[in-house]
Amino acid sequence: MNTPTKGQSSAPPSPETPEAHAGRPRSVQPPLTPMIDVTFQLLIFFLLTTTFRMQEGTLPGSLPKILPPIVGKGVSESARLHVYVRPGAAGGVRFEIQGVATAMTSPADLHRHLEGRLRAVGGQEYVNVLIHVRGDAEWRWAVEAQNQALRAGFRQVGFAFAQLARR
Repeated sequence: MNTPTKGQSSAPPSPETPEAHAGRPRSVQPPLTPMIDVTFQLLIFFLLTTTFRMQEGTLPGSLPKILPPIVGKGVSESARLHVYVRPGAAGGVRFEIQGVATAMTSPADLHRHLEGRLRAVGGQEYVNVLIHVRGDAEWRWAVEAQNQALRAGFRQVGFAFAQLARR
């Protein structure tokens, strides 16, 4: 049994005395006010310097201006090749070329015919290819006609925007 000696008391030390703090680990509290200030300054910085992008699919876009059909200097009407794009059966397409009796139903057929037409005029790329698209034809077929004309070797390919008479 442990009995207190002279000068010692049996009561536990009071919390204000240094002996009370000697056994416990010291808790460190950093100053929170400067940390909060820095956090708010970073928040304000990022809010003011952030640029927000528009969502994809809602980007503004514009179609090219409607210009008159391309005609080079001294190019006669006989140097123009008119390609008509019309809807075909079951969502397909019908390509017609002015002066040709048969209609083509595939881009490959159109390409072969345009290559033959270019060879027939002696490889003169200055021949204008005007693509007439009927209003109810899918736009992808009009682009396909343009691609096939460029692939065949024509360099002056454009779209005729005049209203087509139904044939």
